[in-house]
Amino acid sequence: MATVHAEKTRPKVLRVYHAHATNWDFQNSVTSESRYWERVNIDACRKMIAEGLKTFTKNPTLDEAWNWILYQNGGKGYVKGQKISIKLNWNDCDPGLGDGPNGNYLVSNTQLVQAVVESLLVHVPGLRPENLLVGDPSRIPYDRIRSALAGLGVQVIEFKPDIFIASPDGRLNYPNWQDDYVCDAMFGQSTHLIEMPLLKAITPSWGVAGVLKDAQGKVGLAKASYHDNRKAWKKKHRETFSHTDRLNTLVHMNSHPWIKGKRRLIIADGLYGLFNGQHFPSGPKDDIPRPWMLFNNAFPNSILFSTDPVAIDCVMHDLVRFERMCQGLSGSFLKPVKFQKPIQLACAVAGLGTNDEPAESKVTPSPIGPVISYANIDYEVADVTFRKPGLEE
Repeated sequence: MATVHAEKTRPKVLRVYHAHATNWDFQNSVTSESRYWERVNIDACRKMIAEGLKTFTKNPTLDEAWNWILYQNGGKGYVKGQKISIKLNWNDCDPGLGDGPNGNYLVSNTQLVQAVVESLLVHVPGLRPENLLVGDPSRIPYDRIRSALAGLGVQVIEFKPDIFIASPDGRLNYPNWQDDYVCDAMFGQSTHLIEMPLLKAITPSWGVAGVLKDAQGKVGLAKASYHDNRKAWKKKHRETFSHTDRLNTLVHMNSHPWIKGKRRLIIADGLYGLFNGQHFPSGPKDDIPRPWMLFNNAFPNSILFSTDPVAIDCVMHDLVRFERMCQGLSGSFLKPVKFQKPIQLACAVAGLGTNDEPAESKVTPSPIGPVISYANIDYEVADVTFRKPGLEE
């Protein structure tokens, strides 16, 4: 298959926008009636994935686009029988965090996951549903999520007491840890990894949940209960604030061969996005989606593509930061500016990707979101709302 290879210059981050990706009217936003997950347009998700893949890879067909993706970062394409992991973010399914009324806290939208799964199964020759491992090994999903994914025929991966297996190949050797932390077998048995983090604020120091911090959901204690793992995850949190690569645990997690060596594509879910949260000194203290001023009092209706985990986290961080500035919320992020992104800084120093700051100090809202530019990141926004699909879609 003749595949066009994208230029190797600045790392690319593509944000794809579709005005009709969601249709939530924001009514009853903090009650059991909101059910944001039912207001996602699956056809818009399919179009965003299709057009995004072709635009991001600069290939005219989805067969060629996926072929290009599976050769990234040392990949050798897909061979029949290989497994592909798709890592989601179910952090707010955690009963210990409180999931809001009727589970209204933001987690990965299953319609977007379905669009990715469908595209892979149609356009990657030889791939079968049972060879797709989809989920989050650190959490137990809501029944509605498990049922939707199981209906696709994929293997649904969720927390079980033996999910983190004491494998020598899976072990993490962080200098300050006495416990036996291992990377989940989900990633050990897979040849390729696709990550689907959320565009989501987390704390003033971490900035965004993103893909780098999501590595915490890939690592746990071997053969331990959920309760014991939850205590262990809290311990890991304390060592992620450093901008020094030697001291930041997320550098060690993201450098594990099962993650770093298998990462083929990052597709960030920004359909709703989240700029608020319980850890910020101002603004709503929950993880329920609310409209963004940057998008003219609407949701971002976006997904982001990249193969560079640091670069895509930089862009998501800045979208959240500018939104909080636009909302006039205090405690947006730590000062000084050069230490606003400790995770990205540490991971960039470790060679995991490209960190950058936007050229703009202020941005202007618009229906498709603000204009943001970088010297070292090739950031592009594509509005596919009215783009005519190709014949293959």
